[in-house]
Amino acid sequence: MDLQVLQKSVDNALVGLKINEKYGDIPFYSATKSIFSGLQELINNQSPTERKKAAVDRFKAYVNGHEKYKPLLEAYKNRILFREAKFKNHKKYYSLKKEIELYLSESSTWQNKTRTCSRSLYKRTRRLSSNGRIGITQIYF
Repeated sequence: MDLQVLQKSVDNALVGLKINEKYGDIPFYSATKSIFSGLQELINNQSPTERKKAAVDRFKAYVNGHEKYKPLLEAYKNRILFREAKFKNHKKYYSLKKEIELYLSESSTWQNKTRTCSRSLYKRTRRLSSNGRIGITQIYF
């Protein structure tokens, strides 16, 4: 049964990708919400030390990039520019204006939540490090 559900989910995702390609869909990424969600799932009072340290690495990768990967915001921007160039001579479909307006109205909330989360993460990780240093890049939102 679970395999059938997974198969249906994959099939639906593939249909969605085909539709996006056919109609020139230009994605919209809610970056601050994505960053917060990615950190929040690793950090809570019950999280083991390893998960909290992994959250520091994930946050640094989001902001600074990681090895061959670009920072998350730069990757989002490049993806949008790529799709716009790909459909240069076609009609393009962007996200609904209301979706973007809602995100913009909530963006400061997500920034504040991410800031609070990263401060909490910094304090928790600092307490966990033996030498008092964690090497996290200081980031301002």
